[in-house]
Amino acid sequence: MDIEILANRLLEYALNENATEYDRQVMADAVHELGRLLAEKNLAENRAERRRKDNAALKAENEKLRAKLEQVKAERDMALEYLHGICSACKNNSHYHNRGKCRFCVYELAKEKDVEVNDNWEWSGQKED
Repeated sequence: MDIEILANRLLEYALNENATEYDRQVMADAVHELGRLLAEKNLAENRAERRRKDNAALKAENEKLRAKLEQVKAERDMALEYLHGICSACKNNSHYHNRGKCRFCVYELAKEKDVEVNDNWEWSGQKED
């Protein structure tokens, strides 16, 4: 039964001429307690509704951020593709020709003749998380 309906019925009974003073006091206390319970219920419902709205807003923001992340990753991948082969952007870059991995790299301008060349270019920036 709805709390408001129950409270109204108790008030009607308390106002009945056959009710004793004690009955009226007990019913008034019950109506007061029912009012408190109703307020608690409304507060809980309001909090739950606010939580639902907050969760929906967070979910929408999360989706936007994920879309932005995918866009940034695609842009990073395009930039890395553009930088590939530029020695100054390579992790293995030796400013002295023919040193380390640069010695056998296809992008080394001063590579030795008659050696097997490889694509030793590696991005010198931050690795993907």
